[in-house]
Amino acid sequence: MKRLEDIETFSSIMRKYKETIKGYTDEWILDTKNVALIEDDNLALFEYIKDGVYRGHYFFSDRGRKAINLSKTALDYIFSSAKIIEGLTPIENKGAIWMSKHLGFTAYGDIDTIAGKCKHFIMTQEEWRKLNG
Repeated sequence: MKRLEDIETFSSIMRKYKETIKGYTDEWILDTKNVALIEDDNLALFEYIKDGVYRGHYFFSDRGRKAINLSKTALDYIFSSAKIIEGLTPIENKGAIWMSKHLGFTAYGDIDTIAGKCKHFIMTQEEWRKLNG
């Protein structure tokens, strides 16, 4: 995966999710604190929360082993500088919940959000390095 800074490519991919995901406008990618990684039409977003803390989002067209490998590559990249990655996964998205647990994230309960009830996941850089050498 490589860093994406191209607004047109970003917008093209995010248009597919416009009915379900809000907030990822062209302004999002122009904020250099946010990180977008791309491979083919698989997109991993890391939204800057505060120094060392990012909220991760995956928009992958690939599934299975390929999605796991893309996730690991993206996490390797972001954990080169991030200290904590958190995520909010809709509780009905069983595949994404499984993936988060499989990658080593810890679930810290459910949170009511404007998008509905979500599982709150967190992983630290230290935890990532212990799992991935």
